[in-house]
Amino acid sequence: ALLHALEKAGQQAEKAGQKKEEQERDESLKKGLELVYTEKEKIRGRAMLRRHLDIYGQEEGVMAEIAGHFLKAALPLEAAELYERAMENFPKDARAYLGAIEAYTALGDNEKVEKTYLRIIKAFGPHPKTYLNMSKFYLGWHKKLKAYDYALWALQGDENLKEAQEIMDKIDKRI
Repeated sequence: ALLHALEKAGQQAEKAGQKKEEQERDESLKKGLELVYTEKEKIRGRAMLRRHLDIYGQEEGVMAEIAGHFLKAALPLEAAELYERAMENFPKDARAYLGAIEAYTALGDNEKVEKTYLRIIKAFGPHPKTYLNMSKFYLGWHKKLKAYDYALWALQGDENLKEAQEIMDKIDKRI
């Protein structure tokens, strides 16, 4: 009975420790987020979130989540860096790829947007919607032949993607 009581007390102490750690984690994240969205405290908030990453960044989704906040807080360079790390460390986290495209687009770095799309295809395989998004990207980048090719591949993968057909028709009219 004494052994059972000691085991139970140990389990309760462990649960209390975990709960306290979770509260500290949540408070740290919350405070960092509050500051990063405040213009005067943006740098301090960024530092707090980076410290949070040093502790919890090995967990899947944490890097991509904080990168998303950096992007929303008008810190696209920091966001792109974190998304890049997230893609390397967690290659099956789709949020990292999509966020990286958004960050690189905000930075105007079309080459990195293109590389990220190709990494998506390599990581997750070809998909008509991905091809459609690539087609739109190339159209905006004024690379009509690539836009046409990807629209065609999107349409071949899913005949119901009318937007792909519209892109092809638009390019046909210009040529």
